[in-house]
Amino acid sequence: GLYSKRAAAYSKIDLKKAIDDYTTALESFSSHDDIHKADAYLFRGQVYSDLGKFVLANEDFKRAYNIYEAHKEYRYMVFSQQGVIKIFSMNGFYEKAKIERDDLIKKMKSLKLDSYLANEYYNQALDYKKMGERNLEYKSLLMAERAVDRNSIEKSTYIGIHSRLIEYYCEHGLIKEAKKHLDLIEAENYELSEDLSSQLNYLEGKAKYLQTIGNFDGALALA
Repeated sequence: GLYSKRAAAYSKIDLKKAIDDYTTALESFSSHDDIHKADAYLFRGQVYSDLGKFVLANEDFKRAYNIYEAHKEYRYMVFSQQGVIKIFSMNGFYEKAKIERDDLIKKMKSLKLDSYLANEYYNQALDYKKMGERNLEYKSLLMAERAVDRNSIEKSTYIGIHSRLIEYYCEHGLIKEAKKHLDLIEAENYELSEDLSSQLNYLEGKAKYLQTIGNFDGALALA
C-alpha cells in the first residue's frame, strides 16, 4: 500500500519511479488483495500511457478491467476501458476508438451506469471533430447534453459540452443558440482559477462567441 501511495506521488514528478513503485506494489500484494492489484494496474497503465508505452498500458488496463468486472466494481471498470479508448484516440485510431467506446456505452447501459454516458458522447464528439465530421460531432454533443447528470458529471466535461456547442453554433451563424449555451455555463458561477481544464474549455467557447459577434479585442484577450 505504501508503494502504491508513493507511486501516486511520483506520477506527478517522475513517471519512471512511479512505474517502479507500482510494479513493486503488485509484486508485494497477497492473493487476497485483488482490488488493490486492480488499482495498481489501472494507475500503472495511466503512467505507461503518459510515457508513450501504449502496449504495456493496454495490457495493464485490460488486467484492471477484468479484476474490477469480476468483483462488480463497475465504476473503476469503466475507468480502465476509458484508458484503452484514450490510447486509440490520442494516436489517431479514431475508428478503433469508436468501436471500443460503443462497446463501453452498451456495457454502461446494461449496468445502468447512465451517469457516465455524457462523458463518452462528449469524447466521441471530440474525435469526430478531429476527423472533420462536424455534423456527427454536433449530433454527439446533443446526445451528451441530453445525458448530462448534473450530480455526477465532471465540471470540465459539462463546460466542454456547452463550449463545443457554442463553437458549432457560431460557425453556423446561430448566435442566439450560442448565447444560450454561454449563459448556461456562466449561470453556474464556477470558480475556475484552480481548474485549468475547465478554464480552458470556458475561455475557448467564450472567445469564439465574442469573435463571432465582432468583439475582437475581447476575444483576443481570452484567447
